[in-house]
Amino acid sequence: MVATEFELAGEFEDGLEEAVELELLLPSRETRTSALSRCPSDRPNTVRGFKRYSSATNLLPPSQWRKLAVIAGEIGRSQTGPAPVVRVMLVGHADLDPVRESREPGFMLRKSQQRAEAIVSDLRRRVGQSVAARITWVPTGRGATALAVPHPRTETERECNRRVDIFLARRHLGDRHSCGAPVYPARSPAQFEAALSPSRESEIHARRRAIQPRLSLFQESTSTIDRNHFNCGAARWASHISAFMNPNAPSCPLRVGPTPYSTGKDIIRAIDEAYQCLSQRRLEIIHIFSHSGYYGLFGPSGQIGGLYRAQTDNPDRPNGGRTVTDIPTNQLANNVIFVLHGCNTANIEPPHGGDNLCRVLFLHLRGSLDNPRVFGHFNTGCASRDDSWREYSNASPNGTRTRRSLSPIYRALPDARGHRCCTRRP
Repeated sequence: MVATEFELAGEFEDGLEEAVELELLLPSRETRTSALSRCPSDRPNTVRGFKRYSSATNLLPPSQWRKLAVIAGEIGRSQTGPAPVVRVMLVGHADLDPVRESREPGFMLRKSQQRAEAIVSDLRRRVGQSVAARITWVPTGRGATALAVPHPRTETERECNRRVDIFLARRHLGDRHSCGAPVYPARSPAQFEAALSPSRESEIHARRRAIQPRLSLFQESTSTIDRNHFNCGAARWASHISAFMNPNAPSCPLRVGPTPYSTGKDIIRAIDEAYQCLSQRRLEIIHIFSHSGYYGLFGPSGQIGGLYRAQTDNPDRPNGGRTVTDIPTNQLANNVIFVLHGCNTANIEPPHGGDNLCRVLFLHLRGSLDNPRVFGHFNTGCASRDDSWREYSNASPNGTRTRRSLSPIYRALPDARGHRCCTRRP
């Protein structure tokens, strides 16, 4: 059995299976690697062997075709079971080609994206139109930032770099929507506040007059339904904790609410401007609702414009990509709390071995602050749920402490109808 990694750009309902293990019984003669090759062992969720500058799936070796057939079969069969596949994320990779990149900047990133999109087209054809329409397909490209063979010497090794990793995520049938997103259209933060229970309205208005040094950020996802979901969680919690909405120095309009972000640079700017607008009061709590993986909070495209563990994750700095070391600790309280609501930011499973975003963020904060705490999910799930947390703190520096709930640090809040952002059937 080969366990697949699930670093999805999406969050699912409470109780979601964190991963799907694909038992692909491929003939050993098809998956063995040449004794002379330095390629890693072939994996059932990695399609590799693209020809140079090509994204054509019909030119792949037969062993790779069979993988696509097995994966398509798994997707199709799951639709009639108790945990259907609802999202397929495909991460394309390119081989290093500095000469072509110098002539055509962004060439490797585009080529890796094209390979992911080609696999999407192949899988959609295999599963059929009716099944494909139920799935959220997320093709992304990482260029040559994660080479399987760092210094290839042969064409076989270069083909190992030209690959697409395929990740599946399921949900239980009790989850009404993929990613737990509400069915109603995107709403403004003011509309979200208006939808809260009338019994809490006076409390919210009182807190508007005493904005706290706190932020509740959400990703401006290009998907409306995902953006709405992140906005939903961030808006309700911002009202509950009196978080500063859209701090903007020097005008500094004082409003309670959520703050959108698109890039890691936006996150750091929001921290800085809230600090300036609150007369240099250090921030106490920061919540972030977003797509994410063990290595970072995702950005607007290509997954390299967000906030990441380190420079080795190749953030796209010209377009807003940043690392946790860019976060200004002198603007944070000594006991600051970060709560990361996306998928897998606290995942300690191989290959990351505990060196995940939450732990690296905690170590950065602990270098300057007395008692920081960082909380994240160790699995895939809805970004507004309150379960499956891992804690990084002085008492749990390596994430040994896990929690079912973070209440009162966080809990999922209902609207006036009793609906939470992570909706479930009764």
